[in-house]
Amino acid sequence: MIRKIATAFVISIATSAQADISVTFALADNYAPLMSSDGGIAGDIIDEVNERLNGEYKIEVESVPWARAVKLVESGRAQGLVGTYYRPEVRPWINPYSEPLLQDPVSVFCREGVGDPSWDYPNDFAGLVFGYLIGSYAGGSDFDAMRDAGAITVEESSSLSVNLRKLKAGRIDCFVEGRFAILSEIAGIGGIEGLEIINDVSKEDFYVGFESEWASSPSAADFISAFNATIQEMHKDGTIDQLLADGLNNKLQAKRTSG
Repeated sequence: MIRKIATAFVISIATSAQADISVTFALADNYAPLMSSDGGIAGDIIDEVNERLNGEYKIEVESVPWARAVKLVESGRAQGLVGTYYRPEVRPWINPYSEPLLQDPVSVFCREGVGDPSWDYPNDFAGLVFGYLIGSYAGGSDFDAMRDAGAITVEESSSLSVNLRKLKAGRIDCFVEGRFAILSEIAGIGGIEGLEIINDVSKEDFYVGFESEWASSPSAADFISAFNATIQEMHKDGTIDQLLADGLNNKLQAKRTSG
């Protein structure tokens, strides 16, 4: 069901005899284990939603680099951005947001001896060089303000693995991103000596953000209502907790084995 996108998207409504409405979600292929080329944990959650919708609606998921996923939804070529944090000021074209799929703890990682757990984030990190994922807003508004003022230097990269290699080589001091994704990448390269978690800076809800023009139609509103009700049901019956636990265990173990 989850497939790697090629160069074109075909968005279709009522194209399946088994579905009243077909909706395309875009998610990152470079944010494992939560999102990956095979969908990741978020893809597992959406697969379960599809099962529970029982053909009334059909969700198809396209897995691409995060910056492209954002553009696909902004341009209307996909209807839902999976894994967005709540950032209405940054992405005003998203409205509404879904029920949260899960929670993504955001952490600061630094080379050993660079940072201190007692530091106030982000103020005490002034003067340091941060690696950052293109299109990410994980650092938060205060971090962004310090970056814009030049108090923090940011080097953007297309993947977390690039940031980890830069940190290992001493080219950057720290990075801030979702902890699950960082731990997955660290496991995939066999660990990094001298890397430490300084502190957790936030816990971000992980939403599907719906493109506002599409979402304003009655058929889209019906789909969003059904999607949200299903996510609520999956939280209540423990399915999402189980998918998250299984996904973290399985995918991190697979990273360690392949790394």
